[in-house]
Amino acid sequence: MSRCLHTGARTIKAGLVTGAARDVGFQTGLALARRLPEGSTVYMTVRKEDDIPRLTEEIMSNQVPEVNTKLKFIHLDFHDKNSLIKLYQTVKSEVATLDILVNNSQKYHLPSFMDDEKFAWQCEDTLAVNYHGLKKMCKIFSPMMNQGGRVVNCSSHLGHLSNLDGMEPHASQLRAKFTQKDLAEEELDRLVKQFSSLAMSGGGGWWQQGWPACPYTVSKIAVNAYTRILQARLDTYHPQKDLVVNAVHHGCMHKHMNSSAGFSPAQAGELVAGLALLPDNTVIRGKVIWRDFMTFDNWQYGGLDDDSKQCKAFVANYDMEGEEERHQYEMNNGFCLDG
Repeated sequence: MSRCLHTGARTIKAGLVTGAARDVGFQTGLALARRLPEGSTVYMTVRKEDDIPRLTEEIMSNQVPEVNTKLKFIHLDFHDKNSLIKLYQTVKSEVATLDILVNNSQKYHLPSFMDDEKFAWQCEDTLAVNYHGLKKMCKIFSPMMNQGGRVVNCSSHLGHLSNLDGMEPHASQLRAKFTQKDLAEEELDRLVKQFSSLAMSGGGGWWQQGWPACPYTVSKIAVNAYTRILQARLDTYHPQKDLVVNAVHHGCMHKHMNSSAGFSPAQAGELVAGLALLPDNTVIRGKVIWRDFMTFDNWQYGGLDDDSKQCKAFVANYDMEGEEERHQYEMNNGFCLDG
């Protein structure tokens, strides 16, 4: 997406990207630094504080001054409450307000569902970062957002509704709950807690109640639902501020997941940065943006009889509510359980 996507880009001064030590988070920070005007600051959070000097040196060595002077690595570990407090205090004292928040921090564990104790720990660790950590960032920093502020929550192809694939009819009932148009945050929290409690109890009770064998899937479906809830709240209480929050499956797949190759971290970072720079009064708000590849027959060379398929990238709005009503799941790919 081009620089002109945000007509008010000159007014943007400060952004915050979590999980930015490498891959998509890192590339998102670079993409924002390239687009934002001189004098802007992009905070990039790093879980391991000892990595900050090395990352800073790499940025200074490999990026032009127009980019590296805007970037600042800062510590954030969702298992360390003090690091979140220090992050808030630093941002508040240095820039006072934010224009961009990108929630990219995430945890993925290849599910050990045959080991109750390990699976319970994986659930707790995954949800602590992917869902509860993301919500903390939104609650702490959304009041700090400037007029026209943008929030981007990084989701996943595993956040697709079809991955709620536990025992029926409970799985269908869960899909219906997650897509209720009037779903309240308290009810969403209860759903997430139910899965966590069942995982802690062991014995596969989570699957019998309709849940998948993948904590990462639960976390990302919850993030998609929370994005819709947060947008509705912002529109209700701060309509004049034009605050926008969207979730995105950017198409860059985790290396331990069984999925298609997808897009590169740089390509994914450009898409995320573009969503963080949406123009004033955009209609893209409270959405789940989905990027993937579509495979189709090449009719020019025989159509269905031809083994050579065409592949085309696409970006679309993933309508969770509408899909559940139609009971059609057309965009899912990849599985959580096979690395």
